[in-house]
Amino acid sequence: RRPHSIGRCARYMSHRTRELGQGDPIAWARRPDSLGDMKYLLNRVFGMSYFSLENVPHTIEEKMAQLRETWDIYVYSFPEHERRAIEAYETMCRVEPGFTPYTIRDASGAAMGLVWYWAMDGFAYLEHFAVAKTHRNAGVGAQILAEFLKFYPNVVLEVEEPVDDITRRRVAFYCRNGMTFNDFSYTNPGYWKTPMYHTLCLVSSQPMDSARCQKFVEDFIYPKPLSYVGSSERRNGA
Repeated sequence: RRPHSIGRCARYMSHRTRELGQGDPIAWARRPDSLGDMKYLLNRVFGMSYFSLENVPHTIEEKMAQLRETWDIYVYSFPEHERRAIEAYETMCRVEPGFTPYTIRDASGAAMGLVWYWAMDGFAYLEHFAVAKTHRNAGVGAQILAEFLKFYPNVVLEVEEPVDDITRRRVAFYCRNGMTFNDFSYTNPGYWKTPMYHTLCLVSSQPMDSARCQKFVEDFIYPKPLSYVGSSERRNGA
């Protein structure tokens, strides 16, 4: 369908064979465990959709199943101070109807990423967004974000203050994909009872001035996400 599809196939196969320690793309393609990769590749090139509201989990059981399915990706992708214990998320699935742990799947149905977000009145807060290590550097993250923004045009998320190469690349990814890095930062205590303070900034699909950012933190971040600490208990004791 696209003139550059063959080049994309070649680049991806070269990347995956190096990653798997296979020098020969043909030999790699014949491996029994390469089937999921090949299906993923073909769908990626010819227009696979990663995010759809039709597949969003609605029941508590569906949410918990997708939460557990992507737990390893979550633990690998985020530092301790940005993580909660799974019991806290299970509580959120039970009592927070706006919270949704969504699994991104490859063409074989295996989990290849996660989009954990809060769908609130007038905006969506993208709390955790990650792609499995085996599917990174192939444009997957950009496509997932683009599809998410189609359904939720007003999106806000937090990023670490861009002070080193890794954090600057993370901010650049969102800006490169149409979002705005706002001139605002605040101290976040983390998700555990014993605070692990760190500086975060807000990235949004629509520009936000400092007053609006501060209001977002005070009216949503603190009373909602930050009220759930590492265990199933809430920071404010509610």
